Amino acid sequence: MQEEREEETSNVRSETNKDTTRIAFEPKAKKRASRTRSTAEVRTPTKDAASGKDGAMPVEYQLEAAGVAVLVLLFVTILLGGIFLGASAFLSEDLDRFAQDVVYPNYSKVVVAFLLGSTAYGFYKSR
Repeated sequence: MQEEREEETSNVRSETNKDTTRIAFEPKAKKRASRTRSTAEVRTPTKDAASGKDGAMPVEYQLEAAGVAVLVLLFVTILLGGIFLGASAFLSEDLDRFAQDVVYPNYSKVVVAFLLGSTAYGFYKSR
């Protein structure tokens, strides 16, 4: 019985040796090129205004910032108005009546204003 086990293990060893000789080794992976950071200095009016180098922002950038602020305000109004309209059925009758009489008729106007404003801003930025 001992001899049978030794023969089996020797057969297994010889088979594994045969299998390993058949395996083709792949070449080592190429090393990645190290990334270098650009040393070019970028000078823009917005960057200069943010760092305080050139003083105040030009009027064009101030108007753009105001337009983005209006769009953010409209978006928040749409979001809160939608939540309020959705939850108004679960609130008191007075709040439900207020939602139906005041918020709901003006909600579509706010959405249209946001869509027109964001479209105009997109056209402005793409020029």
